[in-house]
Amino acid sequence: MNIKIPSIVFNLILFLLGIVSGFAQHDTSHQLPVFTINENRISRFSCGLHVEKLDSLQLRSAGCSSIGDVLANTTSSYVKSMGPGSLSAFSMRGCSVYQTAIVWNGIDIRAPGAGMIDITLIPASFFETVEILHGGASSLSGSGVIGGSLILENHPEFKPDKVVVAGITFANFGGNNQQLSVKWSGEKYYTSTTAFRQFSLNNFQYNYANETRKNLHGMQEQKGIMQNVQIKNGNSQSYGYSLWLQESDREIAPSMTSSDNNASRNDASFRFLPSFRFLKGKNSFQLKGSFLYDFLRYREIPGDSIVLINSVITNNSLSAEAEYNHVFVNGIHIGSGINVQLISVDVNSNGGLNKQLQSAGFIDARKEWKSKWIVSLSVRHQIVEGYHSFVSPSVGVEGNVLKKLRFRSNFSRNYRIPSLNDRFWQPGGNQDLLPEISINAESGLDYLFDLSELARLGIHSTVFISDISNWISWMPGTNFWSVQNIQHVINRGVESSLELNSRIQNIRYRIKGNYTFVRSTYQNEILKNDLNSGKQLIYVPTHRFSGQLSLTYKLYSLIYQHGYTGRTYVTSDNVEFLPVYDLANVSFSSDLPQYKRISINIHIEIMNIWNKEYQVVQYYPMPGRWMKGGLVIKWLKPARNAAFAGSYL
Repeated sequence: MNIKIPSIVFNLILFLLGIVSGFAQHDTSHQLPVFTINENRISRFSCGLHVEKLDSLQLRSAGCSSIGDVLANTTSSYVKSMGPGSLSAFSMRGCSVYQTAIVWNGIDIRAPGAGMIDITLIPASFFETVEILHGGASSLSGSGVIGGSLILENHPEFKPDKVVVAGITFANFGGNNQQLSVKWSGEKYYTSTTAFRQFSLNNFQYNYANETRKNLHGMQEQKGIMQNVQIKNGNSQSYGYSLWLQESDREIAPSMTSSDNNASRNDASFRFLPSFRFLKGKNSFQLKGSFLYDFLRYREIPGDSIVLINSVITNNSLSAEAEYNHVFVNGIHIGSGINVQLISVDVNSNGGLNKQLQSAGFIDARKEWKSKWIVSLSVRHQIVEGYHSFVSPSVGVEGNVLKKLRFRSNFSRNYRIPSLNDRFWQPGGNQDLLPEISINAESGLDYLFDLSELARLGIHSTVFISDISNWISWMPGTNFWSVQNIQHVINRGVESSLELNSRIQNIRYRIKGNYTFVRSTYQNEILKNDLNSGKQLIYVPTHRFSGQLSLTYKLYSLIYQHGYTGRTYVTSDNVEFLPVYDLANVSFSSDLPQYKRISINIHIEIMNIWNKEYQVVQYYPMPGRWMKGGLVIKWLKPARNAAFAGSYL
């Protein structure tokens, strides 16, 4: 099955126009009570964990850039990238990419076959908010949440609003992106649709073995659409859906040491999330479902035009979840629910179709005192076909120890069920694999202080440790690689961040920095006289830093970003490593004077401004200095007094 975006886009636009025209006839002007549907279970019961929210400026100015680009440039989390347009994966606190969840509107969207998702295929501008939840949270999100979670959210707003945004960006290496977004809402309905197309040749130059080469066979084209619809029925009910369709065609660039193998990859996805919510007084009930479909085709065609590899993988996931919450007068909040999920993966290397049924029940409790101390407890009981049941508890506490100093701590037991690829891939899969189990603990301090009426300082620091047993690894054998539970890993470290917001006359400025120190080491000998025991895991840099300086003056804004990545080992014995590198980006944007209801923003960015040579994955080059720029046109009704700069910074 292959999804063709153009016809789908056409049909969805017609559907959207039908919805809008229907709603527009019934729009009213009287005020209704505020109806809140944005709060989710993760935000309510993640007490004691550090939550990092990405700046709305970074998301709105990202255009068609992937969420991976935003994370790599603005956070200290590690994004393992094989180059522009190629595979990128996100990991946290020394854990693997399979131990970090990607949650969209409460649903984990990682492909069940591989147990991960390529974040190159996630446009940053599709979402109103993006948050990074640091630490284990299997009690809240299920399997594979050991290192942390990337939380992507769309938030409807029930207020009269009509907004159309169109943007175009041009970049080096034959890059051009287009995006169109339409939002139409009233007091009883909300609908938004965003569509984009991205294209790049990625034919940048790089140096290797004292010669200059060009990155050939790196073309990428993506197109996609997201639609969110919510309807209010009275003051207590809402229902709607989120729909996300996307298609990508990519050439797979070879490594520096390989010749062009003419490999290519096609990805397509269909994600549909219907939901219903009832809210009355201190009770709320939510019913939501999901259907996730992912298609991947990988092909290799050598010079003789004979197809060497033609691998097709399809992933399907169908789930339903019911959740009930009640808030008591004494500040106690109780929640409970059930989840049922059926996943299936069809891989030609797995010998056909493999299915897995899993269900879970969960209960959450939260107590808040007037002294602003909060304690939460969550327990999830997971039952997976072919395995024993798993119980994942977590307990968290946070509160003010001083007027401006807040303490938080969290303790949890987490797990990851082996992916279907780990179990059934032929050759090398292992149906007897045990789930990975981790014990996570962390504590932190948050300091918020008003330096003056115009300046505020925030400092956050967290120490953490996770003990992970039954770590799943693919190991080379006599004839092929095979997968086993062979590793015991301990991750520990420190995360710190600082943010200063202030103003000097007409200039607003912000200074922000994030630093992560991670020691992630093997604790057992895989083989006799194994030299890897006690060594740092591969592709886990010990030090990561990102900093940002933002300046805004009237309709102009300037942003300087700087990132540092410490030594990254690429062999388990820590003999070979990637050199330390630091990167800098600078961007400038300006709003033209607003004309009636139309505002125009122009922007230009210079990436890797110091033209550094570096690699994130060994032997896969990254571009030197390059530029991109474009404009965004925004039409809104009713007209607002604020210029477009207000939405940019």
